[in-house]
Amino acid sequence: MREGLVLGRVHVLGRSWGGMLALEHALAHPDAVSSLILSNTGASTAEIVESMDALRRQTGADAYATMQAAEANGDYDDGAYREIVAGLLARHYRRIAPFDLEQGRAAIKEHVVPYLGDHGPPFPVMWGPNEFLCTGTLREWTVLDRLGEIRAPTLILCGLHDEVTVEVHQSLAHRIPYNEFVIFGNSSHTPLFEREADAYLAVLRDFVRRVGAVAQP
Repeated sequence: MREGLVLGRVHVLGRSWGGMLALEHALAHPDAVSSLILSNTGASTAEIVESMDALRRQTGADAYATMQAAEANGDYDDGAYREIVAGLLARHYRRIAPFDLEQGRAAIKEHVVPYLGDHGPPFPVMWGPNEFLCTGTLREWTVLDRLGEIRAPTLILCGLHDEVTVEVHQSLAHRIPYNEFVIFGNSSHTPLFEREADAYLAVLRDFVRRVGAVAQP
């Protein structure tokens, strides 16, 4: 499609799962990428899963045991399990500010759960039954050892409370040669729909403007 539209080299933005696709594209077609923007994503499912498990453990020993028991039985519709997942989503997927857990849970049930329910068959097949449990075909995916091949200037963005944690994004920053790394302190996994949306967009625009100016003859 890029060639059909005669676009030449383009700025590539990928967020969450789209960031994984953006990494694959940048590695497969380096000459087609003017710049790369990686938002709320990682280069290794194993790293993401490990970081998410740390967030799951922060819910407390009882809640973590409840999650493990339900997952062992495949009982993802258990009421207690769903409440714990809703709490995780409120903290780390779409976070309200100032943060309040109960108000956050209510917002998740109103705005996020219907949206996630519309993901369709690919999400559980490729990822799993919810954001915080990976059982699907992406479980073994990684390009971690290839990040040094990326030569395009890269912008890395995440929320301080992101479900794909800051440490996972640091892994990108440590390995991609030419990058800028911005953390939004009041945001989680969906900063575009949270308190810092305007700041998020301003950083994106500024990066593309500066990179585009450098690329001009």
